[in-house]
Amino acid sequence: MRRTGSTLVELAIAALLIGSVAYAAGRLLAYGAHTAGRQASRSESFENARISLDFLVSQTESAHMVKISVYRNTDVLKRLDLHVETHSGAHVYIFMFDNADGRLSFGGSADYPFTYGVNELAAGLKEIKITRDIDNGLLVFTVVSGDGAFILSGAADVRYKNIAWR
Repeated sequence: MRRTGSTLVELAIAALLIGSVAYAAGRLLAYGAHTAGRQASRSESFENARISLDFLVSQTESAHMVKISVYRNTDVLKRLDLHVETHSGAHVYIFMFDNADGRLSFGGSADYPFTYGVNELAAGLKEIKITRDIDNGLLVFTVVSGDGAFILSGAADVRYKNIAWR
């Protein structure tokens, strides 16, 4: 006589195998989602650092006078005032870095020192350092992303600009 059914032991082993495969697939899916989230966060961190550096360098190059303020006993940027001439007259672009909050904001007005429309340019930054390379006539910006994974540097030619440190 031939049996056509399954025993309870065979069903238990099949359920255990299916459960193991489902668990492994779930863990793989969760790991992929976690990795994608980390990658998106790193990408945003890099973009914030890149945008900050690009704005600081390009706007500094167009200014004729630069006023720099750093946090006490550091080379970490606190405020950067860039005086430019536009078709409508004198204008001051003001960049402010909140070291505690990791936020770079900008604004400015013709009625300096008052600012209007202070806008967030980038957030999640660890620090923005500013140094002067006198030998080469450069103002060097170093932007560190919030997670410290990215350190970007760029420089603006300031040989023919009035520079004031406050």
